[in-house]
Amino acid sequence: MKNKTLYRQWNIFNLIYAKSNRGISKQELSTEFQVDAKTIVRDVSMLSSVGFPITEEINPANKRLYYYLAIRYVKPEIYFSNSEAYSLFTMMKLGEPMRGYFDKSIDNCFDKIYSKNASSFLKIARKLTHVVLPDSNNYVEVNDDSHVKFKSILESIFSNTQIEFSYRSIYSNSIKHHLVSPLSIKHFKNNFYLAAYLKRKDTLLIFALNRIFDLRKTTKRQDIISFDPDEFFDEAFGITQGEVFSVKLQFDKSIQQFISERVIHPNQISEIDAEGNTTICFKAKSMQETVSLVLSYQDKVKVLEPVELVDEIGKVLKRIAKVYSTTN
Repeated sequence: MKNKTLYRQWNIFNLIYAKSNRGISKQELSTEFQVDAKTIVRDVSMLSSVGFPITEEINPANKRLYYYLAIRYVKPEIYFSNSEAYSLFTMMKLGEPMRGYFDKSIDNCFDKIYSKNASSFLKIARKLTHVVLPDSNNYVEVNDDSHVKFKSILESIFSNTQIEFSYRSIYSNSIKHHLVSPLSIKHFKNNFYLAAYLKRKDTLLIFALNRIFDLRKTTKRQDIISFDPDEFFDEAFGITQGEVFSVKLQFDKSIQQFISERVIHPNQISEIDAEGNTTICFKAKSMQETVSLVLSYQDKVKVLEPVELVDEIGKVLKRIAKVYSTTN
């Protein structure tokens, strides 16, 4: 571990602080951190040298050296550097379109941070509010109870219990009731999606959280299945599931720099030919998402594989041409 010594010293201080009433012996610290007594003495000496009021005393009963902290000593609050503050508030700002899922909890967290840090920290927060802007396009509006729903799903995942809810299909607009074992939540295009196991169909399904309503936690234990969320979503190329197929795309050299700066797919393999064109290969599960990707690059990309993808794009382009065709 990087800075292993510093990490150990900080933990030694916290342990002395926790045991400050009765003290903690050098031998106990040596056993706890699996280092020799000389290392403990050196670490405690370093802590004392930077201002922590650690005292030592030999217990006459067992002849052991014990460490204490000064009476009424209060551990200092944790403060943030400017660099840490920039990072923290930037992440908060970028997540703004999703704040409906967290009610006031994020604001409460930062109120606590403001109260424990210098006024300059609050100035940074106010400045970043106008400097860093999130992607506010194409996000999903959430309901007033979205934060309750999000919290209930996480609690059920952590407690290994099932949930039941009603779900409105985006395709048919029909409503179905489901009892599922919630497994994982995926953030995709400014929305959250739940991966869950439906026992009555012995299948994994994905539900958009904004289309879930009347959710109720149950005491029923989750169904035990083998599930790896990273593997499940990696090849999905979004959140739509299906059969795995191989994709091979060739991007025009005019956007080579732009493509080189982006990861189209987490498992992609890229290659630049002699003419400067970029070929990217990956596996996907969603024909719909892959078609959307290709069309987003307009005439700057050509599908080399599979034939089915070429055919599907051809069909979509014909439908688009029909929509925009001029009729007299």
